[in-house]
Amino acid sequence: MTETNKEKGGLVIQRSPIEFVVVGAKGWSDGVLVRSEGCPLDLVGFAAVYPSASEDSPTADNLVSWYRPRTMWAVESYPISPDSNDWEDRKSVMRFCWVGLCTKADEKKINSVFNQHAADLRAGITKRNMERVEWSLASVIFYCAAAHSRIKGRRRLLLILAVVYCLLLCMTAGAWILWELARASRAPKSSPASKPSVPVTGYSSSKEKRSHRSTYMP
Repeated sequence: MTETNKEKGGLVIQRSPIEFVVVGAKGWSDGVLVRSEGCPLDLVGFAAVYPSASEDSPTADNLVSWYRPRTMWAVESYPISPDSNDWEDRKSVMRFCWVGLCTKADEKKINSVFNQHAADLRAGITKRNMERVEWSLASVIFYCAAAHSRIKGRRRLLLILAVVYCLLLCMTAGAWILWELARASRAPKSSPASKPSVPVTGYSSSKEKRSHRSTYMP
């Protein structure tokens, strides 16, 4: 991590595993204090309009976040004095914004770590001490990258399990269809049934009829 040659601009952290920006009091207005190399303007804009933009950032537990290529987060420090004669003597918060996957529990942890190092970070920015700035942000960036890696790995595992489950269902359905076809082919074919003989009732021979008449003849 090194600083660029710009003396008046925000400090630039190179080779950061995540995209991030730190904004806060800069002169009589707010501005970018520290940013990652290649930090896109949409992240700077997100930091500028926070917290209204945070309502559109779903957590990692929300299914909406699965379909968003970029999810932005922000945490704020407690009010800190700028500690500089060139800046206005007022306390202001610093805002750390980054891109990645995160849960509400991770957000609280990152916010807590950021507040622990906020005073040292402000002092390093004021004195343009790059080593102090890097040390103050290292643990914050670590938790952001760790949360993103963990959630991404968990999602990858869920996708693998879903694919395996679908394959098992397809194999089970195919085996059942083959079993039904095999059973149908082994079943004996029934021959056409012979026409059943219809018993004739009420029939008697001619001799019986004549005998019957002679018996009951008056």
